[in-house]
Amino acid sequence: LRALDVPAGAGEALPAPVVEPTQRTAARARLERYRSALHRAVRGRAVETRLAQARALFAEALFFEVHEVLEPAWRDAAGAERLFLQGIIQAAVAWHHGERGRGAPALRAASAACVKLAGAPASWCGFPVEALRALLEGYRRAVAGGAPPDPPPVEL
Repeated sequence: LRALDVPAGAGEALPAPVVEPTQRTAARARLERYRSALHRAVRGRAVETRLAQARALFAEALFFEVHEVLEPAWRDAAGAERLFLQGIIQAAVAWHHGERGRGAPALRAASAACVKLAGAPASWCGFPVEALRALLEGYRRAVAGGAPPDPPPVEL
């Protein structure tokens, strides 16, 4: 058999990635926010528990993680429960886009979240939907009016 053509140096170790000081600082800050959320969050898989976890993650501005925590419950849900979970997830998606400076997708997700949560009770499974709706509506109006899409502080 003929030897495989392997480029010279293919077996050598790759150089370590260059991490800028600002990236290192941002990563450390994010890890601290994770640590804080983990200390506050309850454990479990029930919808009420996942919503409590989402509250802790919202408070730490870990919006992508809110989506990750709620998605399994959303996939298993039906009817109004599925709709309300989708609205909460879309709120997190809106603020995730916003923190990355993507105003148009942030506005679309915030608007969709407002629609999904319009029929939800003020408090649902221990989650303060009315407080989230108020934050979303203020955010939606501000971004639609040309404000930067920076997410608001989210204490629910």
